[in-house]
Amino acid sequence: MEEYDGKTAALLMVAIVAAFKVGLTIWVVLAFQSSQNLITNVALNWPWFLVLGGVVVALIAAPIVLWVRRMRVRAKRAQLQRAEWNVD
Repeated sequence: MEEYDGKTAALLMVAIVAAFKVGLTIWVVLAFQSSQNLITNVALNWPWFLVLGGVVVALIAAPIVLWVRRMRVRAKRAQLQRAEWNVD
């Protein structure tokens, strides 16, 4: 029997906790608007904002990177086809 590697489950759990923490912080800041509340929440939760920001950047950047790679591969394919059929 294979041993179960719970790495994916652990990362998913951390992502859920981070999203909940950031969401709850945003809700508290919006519900009780004061500069002291904002400063306190940002000071206590800045690492969670960094984690969630990194996840958002990765989710946005991945499709862009794949699209750029696809365009480069298609351009190279077209160039190779032109070289193959345009024999002088």
